[in-house]
Amino acid sequence: MTNRNKPTNPLNKWVYFSQAGLQMAIQIAICSYFGVWLDQKFPNPYSLCTVGCSLFGVFAAMYTIIKKAQQMNDEN
Repeated sequence: MTNRNKPTNPLNKWVYFSQAGLQMAIQIAICSYFGVWLDQKFPNPYSLCTVGCSLFGVFAAMYTIIKKAQQMNDEN
């Protein structure tokens, strides 16, 4: 069966993107936890590790979702 004749299930795309929020929340929580751990290990007055790791988690999660969306779009 060739790729053109293979039926695609639009439900699979909906399931993935409905779970995207949970995936982003988990990535951000893990990065934030790592930042808190770093701030406890190396104290500083502004909690820079927590802020930096949290922002990294947000950007990494968004990058992951955008890349997956582009990949799904290219398949069509």
